[in-house]
Amino acid sequence: MNKHFLASANTCQGFKNKFNNINTSNNGFTFILKGGPGTGKSTIMKRFGKRYEDKGYNVEYFYCSSDPESLDGVFVPKKKISIVDGTAPHITEATMVGIKEKIINVGEFIKPSIKKYKKIIEENLQKKSMCFKLAYSYLSAVSSLIKCEEIENEKQKRTPPFNFKEIVSLLPQNNKGKKRELFCSYVSSKGLKYLYHKNRYKEVIPLKGNYFENTKILSDIEKSLEENNYNFICFKSILNPDLNEAIFVENTQTLVLSFNPKNDYFENFKNKNTIKKLLCIAGKNIEKAKYYHKKVEKYYIENMDFNALSNYTKSVEKYL
Repeated sequence: MNKHFLASANTCQGFKNKFNNINTSNNGFTFILKGGPGTGKSTIMKRFGKRYEDKGYNVEYFYCSSDPESLDGVFVPKKKISIVDGTAPHITEATMVGIKEKIINVGEFIKPSIKKYKKIIEENLQKKSMCFKLAYSYLSAVSSLIKCEEIENEKQKRTPPFNFKEIVSLLPQNNKGKKRELFCSYVSSKGLKYLYHKNRYKEVIPLKGNYFENTKILSDIEKSLEENNYNFICFKSILNPDLNEAIFVENTQTLVLSFNPKNDYFENFKNKNTIKKLLCIAGKNIEKAKYYHKKVEKYYIENMDFNALSNYTKSVEKYL
């Protein structure tokens, strides 16, 4: 079964990058794509994923938090091989080129004619940057409100009892498990959106407490999973990336959620209407930034030698 995640996110604490959690395999190999917008990185990653799907492998797809239709990375667990976007803001550096990584510089195939668009590209990049600054201002305001909610919750002291065995049945493990930290939520003009529904699970367990109580339970679950050598993924919260929003136990294919997908995510928040409104405004600014990004992409697409790029990418297939 293919999986769908995010390896980075626009959060209430700014941009958070978890690209080092895409491929954590021993002896894994990663292709790192370097190049600007519109240079074919997402297309190359889609072809990479499709190649392995056609061979019968399960593939993990990692989407861009600012544009969920675009890819940031692809990982094939069985082959321990991945391909990622290594350009800003999610910079990925090689540590052992040729042994653990292969750098593909798609920027080499940009035609010199791009130079005549320098001014208009700069203008659009500045507008894009301003949109993100506005988005993070609104997300920062959400963070302040979340802290107020947390203080109120602490006063009530309603943390429910916790028993790990009631959440996931323990299985004997022979090998040391691995923990990964990723995201499965993103901010849009319609508020908080999720990718959880795109994945299949044997069991989904929504916790019954409020947001703050449930994040504490998820913290306890995380500790228990580590102690019992499970392979699992902690999905960090957009509201506070220091906390878990959900945990996926790969050994049992179980997802434990801090909220019920059928209910309002913010149903227990006193300032829920304000928080939801601020998230929507932040999302609108992120989508506006995407608009300026697409304008920049247009100039690069028109000034790329895609035939030469295609021939080059074929030459690196010996690494697959």
